[in-house]
Formats: sequence, structure tokens, C-alpha cells
Amino acid sequence: MTTSLGLKIGSTTCVAVPGTDDGLDAAVVRGPILELAPDASPELVDRPGPYRVGGFTERVGDPVALVTDDGRQYTGEDLYAAAMAALAADAGAWDADVIVLACPNEWQDYTVEALRAAAARQDMPEVTVVPEAIAAVAALAEHNGQLDGLTVVYDLGGSSLDVAVVRTGADPMIVGRPLRSEEISGAQFDHLVLGHVLESVGATDSIDPFDAATMEGLAELRVRCAAAREALSSDTETVVSIDLPGIRTEARLVRSELEDLLRAPLASSMALVIEALQLADIELGAVSTVLLTGGGSATPLVSELASSMLRIPVAVNNDPATTTATGAALIGYTAAKAAAAASVAVVPAHASASDDLVPAGAHALTPAPRTVKVEPTSMSRGKRTAIVVGVAAAIALLTAGGLSVGTALTDDEGPKPAAAESSVTSSPTASSTAPDGSPAGSSTDTSGGTGSRTPGTVTTGADGRPTTVAPRGGTAAPAPAAPGAPTAPQNGAPAPAPAPGGGAPAPAPAPAPAPAPAPAPAPAPAPAPAPAPAPAPAPNPGGGLLGVPGQVLDGTGAAVGGLLGGIGG
Repeated sequence: MTTSLGLKIGSTTCVAVPGTDDGLDAAVVRGPILELAPDASPELVDRPGPYRVGGFTERVGDPVALVTDDGRQYTGEDLYAAAMAALAADAGAWDADVIVLACPNEWQDYTVEALRAAAARQDMPEVTVVPEAIAAVAALAEHNGQLDGLTVVYDLGGSSLDVAVVRTGADPMIVGRPLRSEEISGAQFDHLVLGHVLESVGATDSIDPFDAATMEGLAELRVRCAAAREALSSDTETVVSIDLPGIRTEARLVRSELEDLLRAPLASSMALVIEALQLADIELGAVSTVLLTGGGSATPLVSELASSMLRIPVAVNNDPATTTATGAALIGYTAAKAAAAASVAVVPAHASASDDLVPAGAHALTPAPRTVKVEPTSMSRGKRTAIVVGVAAAIALLTAGGLSVGTALTDDEGPKPAAAESSVTSSPTASSTAPDGSPAGSSTDTSGGTGSRTPGTVTTGADGRPTTVAPRGGTAAPAPAAPGAPTAPQNGAPAPAPAPGGGAPAPAPAPAPAPAPAPAPAPAPAPAPAPAPAPAPAPNPGGGLLGVPGQVLDGTGAAVGGLLGGIGG
């Protein structure tokens, strides 16, 4: 039997979709936080806690290590690869014929190569890497048949909005440059909902945002607001429980209130679509479809605004959070089927795994205390709401586990992270070399049978009326592309930190998670190289409410202190 596995490691959701000759199995969805408990296999979970680390999805290729609560250090790519291995084991498809990862559109060759090397250290089979936009188009082609034209992929995820223009056909490719905005995301929407809920119960005037118990309650309330926002994608109303010092009540939230909160940022997001088309030198009228992906696209208002403002047919899956992983599975199945027919084995990019790895023995880092002076003068309700929401955002980052410690308190200076963090960035298309030598971002003809059991695609026409397009049988996805990029430059940076669970023997036919990491004593110190110039500070994507993760860890007060300065000005 031919098998494949599509993977997507996101900032808020990780998805695996297995594929076989009988079609696609149900998606396996896990949280974005990796638990690295001693004497246990790495596991993906939803909530922060002891031995848990998050925020590694944006750190692949970054030489600065992430640090766990107990002082263990790992590189972003090793944590990313451990998450892939845990997800593949949970899906029961570790030994799939072809594993395809849908990666961010802006990944460079050296980023892809760093991840593939880390996957080899996890003893994973070969991993083919394709841009998320290409994988999403493969899922669309499965339902709509062979595409031949231009498709805009609008991916509204938990941490950013990504837009890419894809020329479809037998050899799909990204045209122009993919764009990213961190000002429009599910996380930012959650902040808006949190502020609205606090205002509705009058909590901003009666709570102390700097009290430890209040900060803990705000972090939990933010999680509940995120769940409420997601629930309103299908429900018309929901209730949010509030449990803060001195305040225990419930707030009713209806879909119309949510739409009022999100309408302005979503309307402004359409400008990113226009900009992506301009960079590709393409007229809006030349686009045949706007494909909505990412969990945020489940909000009905997104398809409504895209259709009315762009006046282009809109397509969205019943579960847009799984669209890219579904497309990756289809691409993998097509490649596996072609390889089986040609009796040609897929050759791994790395024929042998590296030495067994254990966590670096660097000492644990302790956040430096920070004093925040709060003026006793009174402030407006709006300013208090902004402060409270900012505190909740800071706590959410602090409890993500490991990310803040690794970035804010590492003394060694190193080069900038691989993935630039900017409010709106444009990056060249990630490239790789397919097994057959085709260029990066390309794939083979999507014809051929898969027998997919994926859900139907809801399509909204230019008139704004949604229709459902039933899946087409007998269509397949494009062939995968495998990168052949050079390795990342060293620039005097320290050696990469070890991978969690690395060096374990290859799993038996029955899939099993990778073994847990085992800390080891630090190697003998070597003469330290001259420090590299400090990286330029990244812009604040939260508009003053949310600092970048690495700068929050100077203390919660630092985040709030910066917030106060912005409000007072």
C-alpha cells in the first residue's frame, strides 16, 4: 500500500494528515508547545507548564538556543524536528513512504537545510519541504480539478497573515514575493476580544494589572477569549467565564460584537493582497480564485469581506486550519505513487544521521529583576484597558515556555534570526530541489487517483453566495519538491544545541515517539570568539500591547512599562 504524511507545524496548531490508497485519514491536531519531560518522549501539548517550551516555529536556523525551565538548551530546528517526530508518531504514520512538510513561504534555502538536518538527527525518514502556499493550492486542486491560472493564498494564522500569489497548473510556483503581516493575526484578535470582555464587566477600573494573582487570571482569561472567538466561527453566541481577584462573573459575547471588533483589521488586510499582486506585476482581474486558509479564516466575516472587497471568487475549506497539511499529504501521495510505479526509491537528502545528541550543559539563566515606576495619577478607562490587555499578552508569552529566556537573557550576541520579524515583510520564495531535479516550489501534474476523503470546499462567488464543491475523485496532488540548499553560514556563532530525543534507534514498524532528551555535562569551554554585532531590535507587532517574545523576558514589568510609555505619549 502507498502511504504519505502531510505535516504543518504552526504557532498555534500542529496538524498531521495521513494518506493511503484508500484516501486521506482524519487530521490529527495537536498544540504548539513541546513537552520535554525527563525520561519521557517529546510530546505536543496545548498549555504551558513545567518542562514545556514553545515559540520555536520562528526560530529555525537561528543559532541562539532556546532554554527550558531547567536550563537545557536547544536550537529552534531541533525543537521543530522533535515536534514533527511527535506528530508523526501520534498520527501512526512514522514509516510513511513520503513525508511532506508545509513550511512558511518565506523560508530560505539554509533554513530548509537546517530543518532537514535536524529531522535526520531525529532518525526520521526523508522529509520533503514545500511552501505552504503550494501545499494549499494542491488541496484546492483536489476538489476543483486541475487548476490553470492565478490563485491568491490568504493564510490567516495565529501569529500572522501570509499572502502569496501562486501560478497554478502542472508546475505551480509562487509569483512575486510572499508577504507577511504580524499586525493581523488570531493572537491580535484575541487581544481585542479580551479588552472587550473586560470593558463589558467593568473590570478595568477595579483590578490591579500588576498583582501576581491578577496576572495569572488574565492569562487564563485570554485563553478563554481565544476559545470564544473560535466558537463564534460556527455559533452565534457564547459565554466567557471571568475569574479575577474580586470579580467572578460571566460575559455574553455574540457574533455581531465579534464582527464589529474584527471588521476594521480584516478590511485593512485586503490591502496586503493588493500589494502582493503589485509585487508580482499582476492585475486583480487576472486572479481566478482567492483561497482562504489558516484557523482565522474560519470566521465567516473573512470570506464575506474578501468576496465583497476583491470581487473575486473565494474558496475556503470546512476546516481551513488543516488545508495546508491536507495538500502536503496529497503531494506526498502523488510522489510515493510515482516512485512506486517507476520502482525508484526516494533517496534521502542525508544518508546518515549525526551523532547522538544531548542537551548542552549551559547553566540556567535567571531573568533580571526590573523595576517599573507607576505614576499614581489617574488614567482613562481606555488606557487602563490597554494596560490590562498588555499584561495578559506579556503573561501569555512568558508562559509559552523557554522562548523568552533563550532570547532575552542570552549574553552571547549572534546573527539575526532566520525569519525576520517585521510588521509587514516580503521575502523571496523558499526554494528547494525536487527528487527529479525540478526547481523549488514546483510539483508534478495533479492528475492521478487518490480516493481522497477530504471534506468538501465551500466556495464563495463574486456575488458573495457560498456554494459547496464536492471532492473530485481521481485527482492527485503535485509532486513534492526537496530542497538542496547550502548550509547556514556560521558567522562565529556557537555550535548548534542538541536535538531533543536525538540518537534514538529507528522505530519499529509500530510507530513510537522519539526518546526523551537526556541532559549531559557541558563540554570544556573553548576560547570565546569576538562577539558579533548585536541584532537590530525587531519592530513591535502588537502596536504597543505585545512586545516581541525575546524582549518580554526582562520581566512582565518591562512589557507593561513600555506599554505605559506608549499610552502616556
